[in-house]
Amino acid sequence: MCWVFLFLCVAAFSCREIEPYYDSQNIRGYRVDGILTTANGIPIEGAMVELYYYYRYNSDRPVDSVQAVVTDSSQMINISVYTTDYKFLRTLYFGRANMTGPIPHYEWDGKDLHGESVSSGKYLIRYVIDSTVIKYSTEILDGQVSAVTDQGGQFSILNGNLPVGELFDVYFLNGQFYASYQVEERIALVFVHGDRRSEFLPLDIHKDKITTGAFTL
Repeated sequence: MCWVFLFLCVAAFSCREIEPYYDSQNIRGYRVDGILTTANGIPIEGAMVELYYYYRYNSDRPVDSVQAVVTDSSQMINISVYTTDYKFLRTLYFGRANMTGPIPHYEWDGKDLHGESVSSGKYLIRYVIDSTVIKYSTEILDGQVSAVTDQGGQFSILNGNLPVGELFDVYFLNGQFYASYQVEERIALVFVHGDRRSEFLPLDIHKDKITTGAFTL
């Protein structure tokens, strides 16, 4: 997906009033717990929670410096998406290379092999030439539904969806490298329920603490 576009989209959100955040019990990593209600305090069930990240510029050089190079156009290449615990999600390309040189960047639309959108977070793009795994490249996906409110209007976003500190490369849609960025300790949340939509940003999160908050839609 176009990371530059998403980065600008987050920056363009209108800010909504947020109840004061506080840090709760100790945990390992990051976590956000919240409750979504109407202005009258009625819990909203079934609202989708979209998660966006903030990024800081890292370098004009790629973090992923390992190139997957094809030396024979008849070689088979396999480019697939995995979770950080190496669960297979989707193959982006499988077949003969029909070219030589570095394998170009492949765009991923954030969907698994069943066409279902996955949640925001860190993912891995695996590059295989013939039977040799060349590398796993970091992919940061945001703007995805990462939680749904329950009957009490409550939701949680867990550490696996909060890749704070991760470095990753950004590419233009034509596959050309743009820059590398790092995920900050700030997020934006967008709540969608029916035809209603509400944006909240920025929300500071803290390592080894549960950040909690109340939101209205």
